[in-house]
Formats: sequence, C-alpha cells, structure tokens
Amino acid sequence: MGTLILALAMSGDARRPPPAATPAKARVRLILDTNFGDALMREYEHLLPNVQIEQANIVGSTATVNAIHDGKADLGFALADVAYFGYQRIARESTPTIQVRGIAALELVAMHVLARSGIDARTMHDLVHYRVGVGTALSGQPLLASLLFHAFELGPETVQPDRRPDLLEGVDATIATGYYPAPNVTDAMKRGAHLIPIDGAVAEELRGEYPFVRSLTIPAGTYPGQNTDVTTLGVERLLIASSRLDESLAHDLTRIFIETLPQMAASLHTSIRLTNLEQASATPIPLHEGAAQYYRERELRR
Repeated sequence: MGTLILALAMSGDARRPPPAATPAKARVRLILDTNFGDALMREYEHLLPNVQIEQANIVGSTATVNAIHDGKADLGFALADVAYFGYQRIARESTPTIQVRGIAALELVAMHVLARSGIDARTMHDLVHYRVGVGTALSGQPLLASLLFHAFELGPETVQPDRRPDLLEGVDATIATGYYPAPNVTDAMKRGAHLIPIDGAVAEELRGEYPFVRSLTIPAGTYPGQNTDVTTLGVERLLIASSRLDESLAHDLTRIFIETLPQMAASLHTSIRLTNLEQASATPIPLHEGAAQYYRERELRR
C-alpha cells in the first residue's frame, strides 16, 4: 500500500507544470553625464523597477557615439556635431546598419575663449601671435577647432588634456566648451584670466559654414570679474541611444528623461537649466522610433 501511495504521489508531481521562470530584466547601460551625475540613473532606477540600469565608464562625445554603435552602451550624451559626423562616418564605413539614434536635444554648450592674466587680447584677432590651446580638440570636435583657427587666422592649435586643473597651463589662451558657469573657467578667472567674445562678421560667416554653432550670450556676472555680457558660440548636446533598444523601453526612457529634466537641471545652477524643451531643435540624427512615438503622443495631448 505504501508503495502504491508513493507511486501515485510521484505521478501527480509529474503532471504538475513547472513553475514559470521569472522574466529577465531588460538592461540599459547608461554613460553617466558629468552635468547630471547620478541623478538620471536614480530616476530611471526609481521609475523603471523592472529595468536593470548599469553605468558604462566611457568619457567624451566621440567615445559615446562609438560605444553605442558598437554595442558597448545603450544611452549617453554627445555634442550635436560630433553625433552627426560620427553617424555619417559610421554609415560610410560600416556594413551593418548604424545603431545610433537620437532621443532629445538640450541647451547649447558655450564655447569659452580665455586669455590668461597679462595677455592684452580683447578680440579673437588679437590672439594671432599667441599660443592658443584647445582641450583635446574641443572634446572630439577637430573640425570645429580647425574652422575656428582658420576663421580667425590663428596659428596651429595646442591640444591639451580636457581634465587638467589649469586650463591655461602652457598656453596664453584656450578654447573650452561647457555649460556656464564652468568650474575650471571660474578657477581661471579667479586667477586673473578674462573672456574674449566670439562675435562679429567672422563669427557670422563661421555660423554659415558650420550650422551646428549658434550665437549665445554669457550674462554679466557669471564669472569673477566679468562685468559685461560676453557673446560667444555654442553647440547643442544630445541624448542619444542604441537602435537595439526595444521600442517600448526607448519610449519610457525618453518620457522619464523629458519629464524629470526640469527638476534635475534646476538643481545644477548652470546654463543647462535654461533648456526649453518646447523650443528645442530636432536632433540632427534620426530619432529612435520609441522616442518619436513619445513625441507624437505628447503633441496629441496638447
């Protein structure tokens, strides 16, 4: 009898379906932005509990574009011109379809032209006989750096590491990009450096040749000793993503970024807080379909 009961029990177990497997979490590898720090990651982790958000340790616009195309990251920030030319280059060189797509366009990043203390230069043309540096060719923007130097008839640029403490180490002036006030520019101004505007007919011509740059103004009082507005040029930054991302997931990533951006930006005390998503430009690379769907829904809700 005992054997019969055991056999019946075993046969009952055999007929019971196995427990359903727990679905694997979707994974998003996010290249952390120096402006937002961990804020965006925290928002995604909080609002997308079924998605595993991982940090991708990659620095720079060019590296971000390449990493996303190569499948080493899924989401990150890049300057608009770097993203566009990177997209075009990869499209020419790669057999597989390019994997980089746009999500959103943000506020212009300002180009700061700084002359060190003791340099009597007030315009770009005054820098002709001085040593002018650019941080790693404007953070992966060698074409823009070359256009600037050609437009204002400056000598060969001195390329310097982006992350050195002193922007003006080894040079008389430098060109650096960043939302204002940028900490390294503030430090240089405290040591007597001054800003030089990028304006006038030459700047207007440069904007015609290079449509990614637009005029912007750094307001008086932004930096120590800056008593007047300074006109300069800026380049938009983009949030970009891999086309490999599921459309629904890309939709949610876009929605959360757009809806939490004002709160994140307001806490930064830099010009990124001026981002107006209602007036933002279209991305110069194709939108991810999930992002495009979100924007269509947003328009319908108005």
